Amino acid sequence: MNPSFEDLTGGWPAPWTLDPLPKTQTAGPSTAQAHTGTRSLRVENASGTAVGVRTPRLPAVPGSQYTATSWVYTESGEPATMFLEFFNASGTRIGYEFVAPAANSTWEDASVSALAPAGAATLDVLIYGAVAAEGVSFHDDVVLTRSVPSEVELHVLSEPRGHTTPPGAPELSAAWIDGVVNA
Repeated sequence: MNPSFEDLTGGWPAPWTLDPLPKTQTAGPSTAQAHTGTRSLRVENASGTAVGVRTPRLPAVPGSQYTATSWVYTESGEPATMFLEFFNASGTRIGYEFVAPAANSTWEDASVSALAPAGAATLDVLIYGAVAAEGVSFHDDVVLTRSVPSEVELHVLSEPRGHTTPPGAPELSAAWIDGVVNA
C-alpha cells in the first residue's frame, strides 16, 4: 500500500490515487517532512476547494473491525481528515468513519476504526481536505489493520447459589463475543 509514500511511479506514490476533483487542489509526495523514511504525503487545501488521496479499494469482510492509523504533521490551518470508507459490490459507498486530527506542528498519531457493515465488499482509506478545512498537512506511515471478532465458548462449572438444574435440562453455557457474555 506504500504507507510511507516512499515508492514513486512517475512522481506519484502509487498505488494511492488523487480524486478526480477540480485541479485547484494540491497533494503529492514531499520531502519537506517525514515521520519515517524521506517522504510523506503533503495535502494543501485552499479555501473553497477539496482534495482527496485514497488507497485502491481492498477486500472487506462484513463484521470485521478495521483500523486505519497514520502520523500527521500540520504546517498551517486544519489538517486533512482520514476516512475509512466501505463499498458494496456495485461500488456504492455504504458506510464510513473518519477522524479529524488536531492541528499540531509536531508529528501526532491519528486513528479511525469501523466495523465493516453488512453488504461491504471493499474498503479504502481516504486522506481528505474538506472545502471548509483550509490548511497544509503531511501524512505518513498509513497502516490499515483488520481484526476479526472473537468468539470463546464458556461453560458454567457450577450453579449459582440456591439454583439447581432440573433433571434432563441442557447444560448451562455462554458465549463470549467481543467482551459481551451471551447466555
